[in-house]
Amino acid sequence: MIGQLLRQAEWREIGDLLAPSFFQVVPGKVLWKVGRELYGASRDERRFEEARAVRRASLAAAGLPIELAAGEHVAVDTLSEAERIERGELVLALYFHEILGGDPWIFDFRYAAFDRSSKTGLAWHPKAWHADLEPGFRAHLAGVYRGFYGDDDALFRRSIEALGLRVAEQEFRAQFGGDDQRSVRFSVRTFQERFTAVFRRCREHGVSLAPEFLYLGMGLALLHEHLDALAVPLDVRGAFERAASAK
Repeated sequence: MIGQLLRQAEWREIGDLLAPSFFQVVPGKVLWKVGRELYGASRDERRFEEARAVRRASLAAAGLPIELAAGEHVAVDTLSEAERIERGELVLALYFHEILGGDPWIFDFRYAAFDRSSKTGLAWHPKAWHADLEPGFRAHLAGVYRGFYGDDDALFRRSIEALGLRVAEQEFRAQFGGDDQRSVRFSVRTFQERFTAVFRRCREHGVSLAPEFLYLGMGLALLHEHLDALAVPLDVRGAFERAASAK
């Protein structure tokens, strides 16, 4: 079902960003479950408005200057390098904010989903691409990030073990990029290769991953599309610290 869904015009951006081999390493029943849930959520306007309201409140409480509203779009080539860096690191902080919190996962991180805002600096008007991630999965994924960026290797290892990713630890670590997390350039192609490698390793070892990994993959693909387009080095560790220290 999800293959048919991602061939439709409104979803094709996601399908184009996920490498074809990605779907070869995800169990068919998982693809069917996620496709059905994703389609249903996208058609439930009331549920999406509720998700937006919750996210709007959590962003305000965290002090992140992102407005869930329309704004004037600014093409990437009209932004200065400093503006692109500021935008990229704020979108990264948004991504981490969503991972570390327990609110609905709104994963439309496309470049085209963000505008300048006169109120906050950045306006976000996502499509109805959202899901409710299982709390245990969210907690363990947050543990992975807290362990990695907090230099707590024991927490990192416990968290990937809980997610069923121990067999793909090397491939998963590669997803975080190089040693210098203060200056990272993002590439859609590199993401496709690394994320698919995680699923392939799990399949080789007979590990069945949770459906939430597909939602995570979609969000990461759209995030990489945005940051790849900005074409500037970003302080990923700083963005995580900003999200983690928010109220």
